[in-house]
Amino acid sequence: MPTSHPRVQLTLDPELAAAVDRVGPHLDSLRGRAGVIRELALRGAEEISRQADDESKVRAQALEGLLACDFSELSDIVARRESDLSHKLPVPSQPLKLP
Repeated sequence: MPTSHPRVQLTLDPELAAAVDRVGPHLDSLRGRAGVIRELALRGAEEISRQADDESKVRAQALEGLLACDFSELSDIVARRESDLSHKLPVPSQPLKLP
């Protein structure tokens, strides 16, 4: 059928043929295999975009939750532990040499 849109070449390998045959009866496509493949591509693109949006929302919510945490108590605990450790460690007789 003539069209002004660019065409793509697609190899109907066994995996793609099985997918087309599996969903073909569930789609209202009067355009044959090409119509089924087009519908699969459009629905697949929609699903992938939806999943990416969902993942972005989950990451944003996790970051918001992390930023809302009050870490002041944790920093106080760390400061007390460091203070306790400094009194228990021996003073080095020589400065540490870095490689």
